[in-house]
Amino acid sequence: MRGTPVLTPRGVPLIRAAPQASALTHESSTLARVAFIVTTCHEFEGIKVLSSILKKHGHHADCFLHSEEKDFYKAVLDWQPDVVGIYATTGQ
Repeated sequence: MRGTPVLTPRGVPLIRAAPQASALTHESSTLARVAFIVTTCHEFEGIKVLSSILKKHGHHADCFLHSEEKDFYKAVLDWQPDVVGIYATTGQ
């Protein structure tokens, strides 16, 4: 069922259909590549849940820990995300 839109009770699509294979810009046939940036050492349960849901619907998701990546900016740019989400807490 991959690529088939999930519809709300009113028939509105929740996710877009997968692009045709010839239109793909990434090696795999995913809808989007989502990079989550974590700038804190706190638990990030929300990112885990979002990542799981995205992957369930055919997207790629990865988490980049600012404190753990040797060359943080290069790691994120090399992964070529379509969307970047930043996790930060109050006071950062």
